Amino acid sequence: MAKGMLGGGNKRFGSALPSGEPDGETKKDNNYIPKGNLPAYQHQTKLVVGQVHDIPLDLIVPSPYQPRLKFDDESVVNLAASIEESDLIRPVTVRRLDNGKYELIGGETRFRAHQYLERLTIQSIVQDMDDHQAKKAVLVDNVLQKRLTDYELGKAVKDRIEDGTYTSLIDAAKSIGVDRKQIYRYLSFLDLPSTIIRALDEIPDLIGSNTAEALKIYIGEHQDKVTDQILGDLLVELRAGTLKQNMVVHWLTKKLTETGTPPTTITEIPWKCENKIVGKAEFKKKKIILSFDDKLIDPEKLQERFKVFLAEEGLNLTREE
Repeated sequence: MAKGMLGGGNKRFGSALPSGEPDGETKKDNNYIPKGNLPAYQHQTKLVVGQVHDIPLDLIVPSPYQPRLKFDDESVVNLAASIEESDLIRPVTVRRLDNGKYELIGGETRFRAHQYLERLTIQSIVQDMDDHQAKKAVLVDNVLQKRLTDYELGKAVKDRIEDGTYTSLIDAAKSIGVDRKQIYRYLSFLDLPSTIIRALDEIPDLIGSNTAEALKIYIGEHQDKVTDQILGDLLVELRAGTLKQNMVVHWLTKKLTETGTPPTTITEIPWKCENKIVGKAEFKKKKIILSFDDKLIDPEKLQERFKVFLAEEGLNLTREE
């Protein structure tokens, strides 16, 4: 069966799909309805809210509130193969629009997979929601599916706070199931320089929220010294994967020293594991101070691992007894 073309990259590819019936082949699913014989949906009131209905794909539009910046074409194709083999296990969720169409709330990857398979209908649960409710529901659905990067989540939360969808940071935190401190970390992205924001729009998973928070603090303390050129070099390293996120502040400190503008303040970066602080790193002029909770980190193991790291850096040191 000829499959619809994805249309490249991360574009919405519904309009790129070929139309018409498959050439001489039989659809395996029971939901296939020959073109021209689609059920009439002129009267949305006939659809029962909360129940599953087969709705034509051409009556469904993607959500304008979708927080995801990128969709992985490979995951769409893989899901399409699963749907073709076992059919759709979980319906998508839509809300009714005044123009007779439906707007996706949850399940855009499933919707795209149906487009790829050239299905004419998709099983959908119909809900009635206003715009604020739809914005919340789309975000929560993505959070539950673990589809969002920290940057995408930060942008979505800020947008929803600014337009009144969320009445406060506490409201936002409760909605997506995190504490208020984590919300502040997500929002740190939006305080970064435009050079970094543009890179994140292109590669949303370039850095996580902990790194964003550390960058915000560091750049705020050295904003007159951290130039666009330095940030550009930093992004090159991050894109290439040659710089680990937990070394970003150290890299910047070293860079400022090399350019003759050493930092004059202490930067303290907490290290966390499963949302629990296990230690911290302090960068002060030419010193790096690492401290850990010895109840969580074995000192002997840490020293051995640190010796390995130093050896990789060309420093074969021994510890005096």
